[in-house]
Amino acid sequence: ERHCFCREFCRQMRVACIFVAAVAVRLSSDKASPIKKVVNLLTDMQNSLQQEADEDETAYDKMACWCKNNDAQKTESISQAQDKISQLESTIEQKAAAASRLKGEIEELEKDLGSNQQALEKSMAMRKKDLGSFNEEEKDMMQSVQALRAAVVVLSRHHDSSESLIAMQAALHATLK
Repeated sequence: ERHCFCREFCRQMRVACIFVAAVAVRLSSDKASPIKKVVNLLTDMQNSLQQEADEDETAYDKMACWCKNNDAQKTESISQAQDKISQLESTIEQKAAAASRLKGEIEELEKDLGSNQQALEKSMAMRKKDLGSFNEEEKDMMQSVQALRAAVVVLSRHHDSSESLIAMQAALHATLK
C-alpha cells in the first residue's frame, strides 16, 4: 500500500511540475524569475522524491524477501521445538512413573530386608543355642563311650569268651551310630 501511495504521489507531483513549468515558460522570459526558481525547486523535489521512492521500493523488496524466508525458517524451528517439547514431556512422565514404581519397590524391599534381618538374628540365636545343646550332648556321649569302652575292657578280663565281647562291641557300635 505504501509503495502504491508513493507512486501515485510521484505521478501527481510530475503532473503538477509540468503544469507549473508550462505556466512559468509562458509567463517568463529566459532570465531566472521567481516562478522559474519555483519550477526548478519543484523539479528537484520531484527527482529527490523519485529517488527516495526507488530506494524505499528496493528496501521494501529486500525486507519482504527476508520476512518471507525468515518466517518459513522460524515456523519450521517452532514446529521442531514443539515436537521436541512433546517428546520431552512424554519422557518426563515415563521417568516419573518409573521413579514412583521404583520408590515403592525400594520401600517394599526395605521392609523385606528388615524382616529378613530379624529372622536371621533369630535363627542365629537358635543355632547358637542348638550348638550349645549339641556340644553338651556330644560331651555326654563321649563320656558314655569312654565308660562303655572301659566296661568292655573290664568285662573282657572277666569273661574269656570272645564271641560275647564281639557281640557287645557290635551292639556298642550300633548304638553309637
